[in-house]
Amino acid sequence: MGRGRGRGQGRRMGRAPRASGSDRTAAPSNLPRAASTRPQMLSPLKEQTLAMEHLDTVRSREAARRAGHPPALASVDEAACTLCGACLALCPTEAITLGETAVKVNAEACCGCGACVEVCPSGAIRLS
Repeated sequence: MGRGRGRGQGRRMGRAPRASGSDRTAAPSNLPRAASTRPQMLSPLKEQTLAMEHLDTVRSREAARRAGHPPALASVDEAACTLCGACLALCPTEAITLGETAVKVNAEACCGCGACVEVCPSGAIRLS
């Protein structure tokens, strides 16, 4: 019958691995499980993508300012502001502060980047 060449005999081809004290086919324990952690793994990438898109917007507005166009400034609709504070954390120049009924924008510090406009859930902030 020959040596079994071409049929996988003698090399255990096509057969299940032998059971032993250590399971050689198991994934390393330090790797995350794909099904349970996929959203967690993608979340930082989504945040980075949004940050890069925002950076592009800021750069284009900064280029317009340098070209002599007047900068847009953030203005707040006090009736629509919910004081959620989302804009506070995102403002690169810290021009936004919490007021009694709405957030306040310091016009001298505002760079007109629009970060606050994009993050405001109530749409209370606009560039003008």
